[in-house]
Amino acid sequence: MNTKKSPIEFFSKEKETIPSWLKDHQKGEKVQISQFFKSRVVYYPAAGTDYSPIYFFNKTHSAHSFVYVDYGFDKKKIEEELSYNAIEGYHLHHHQEVSQNELLPYAPRYHLTEEEMSFAKDGYDMSIQPKEAFAFLRIYERDKELGEEHGAWRFAMLYIGADANATYDALFGNTECVPYACALTANMGSGSTCFLVNSLLEKIARRTSRFPKYLLCPKEYGWQEYQLMELDKVTSHNDFSVWKRYDFKAIVDKLFDAIEDARR
Repeated sequence: MNTKKSPIEFFSKEKETIPSWLKDHQKGEKVQISQFFKSRVVYYPAAGTDYSPIYFFNKTHSAHSFVYVDYGFDKKKIEEELSYNAIEGYHLHHHQEVSQNELLPYAPRYHLTEEEMSFAKDGYDMSIQPKEAFAFLRIYERDKELGEEHGAWRFAMLYIGADANATYDALFGNTECVPYACALTANMGSGSTCFLVNSLLEKIARRTSRFPKYLLCPKEYGWQEYQLMELDKVTSHNDFSVWKRYDFKAIVDKLFDAIEDARR
């Protein structure tokens, strides 16, 4: 008998109220990227057009902002895929091109060594290929005939064509924003394309102390300082299991409580 809890049930208890900038957005109105990052953010490196994290977090209403990063496709190809593989039950409400300056109004400080950066296929930078790099923001709205059980009324996707490690480093390692979750596929490639345990991405998170609360990744490859939760798999497509970062404060508090109990 399977006694594991459903991840849908678990994350449904972590609902996020739809952010006001998203809820109140009017057609044609420009979104300030700084507002996007004030919401819970799910980060997905080497995302391609895999919408499973969106389906999952959107259905549970636990996150409304998604950062997809991949330089394996050019902008035209991604937009075609997004058009043909429309997200079920949603239609496009808003599309907005995003400039490099909007994403990075500052000169980022990167946190890997030169040797580690050398693993990056085309250079460790958010604008690895200036002529081809791109970013755009899309807001999707739920179809009128569907209800809350299908998913949130709206969600936003920021798609960036750049190196995923450098993008994480720049967007989170230089700001106070911390991803709510990261989705990490079982791509066991080289240093720049593997994001699982002992990867460059994990090193960046450790050196910047910008750890997501949750990881969706294969059960064998969660980062250090994370524990595999006793939940069913999120999706069989990418073998996503749920990992949660240890609550070190709670661990220390329990340790002190135990010491106090022993002294009594």
